[in-house]
Amino acid sequence: MDGDRLFGLLGLSRRAGKVVSGYVALSEAIASGHVKLVLIAEDAGKSAATDITRLSRQHAVPVLFAGSRQKLGAALGTRPRAALGITDGNLANAIASFIRRTQGVIE
Repeated sequence: MDGDRLFGLLGLSRRAGKVVSGYVALSEAIASGHVKLVLIAEDAGKSAATDITRLSRQHAVPVLFAGSRQKLGAALGTRPRAALGITDGNLANAIASFIRRTQGVIE
């Protein structure tokens, strides 16, 4: 996968204020219908990944696995992140399309 492109899109999303991260904030944003796409790090803990995936499916939010916790955090300019949500539909579509083209869908 061309990580530079993906992480560039994540950085753009962060600068636009369209990213939610942190377990509690992400869970609340999913439940309230604000999240359009959830990304989970490939090395995320099983429990957190299972909880976020279950909640996302309950609210019909697509879930994709991409990158490491370290790389997701670096793309956002923060410490490592196991999961994050994209709240803008256009950015979510661009990110999801890119991931699907480069590595396939894991939902």
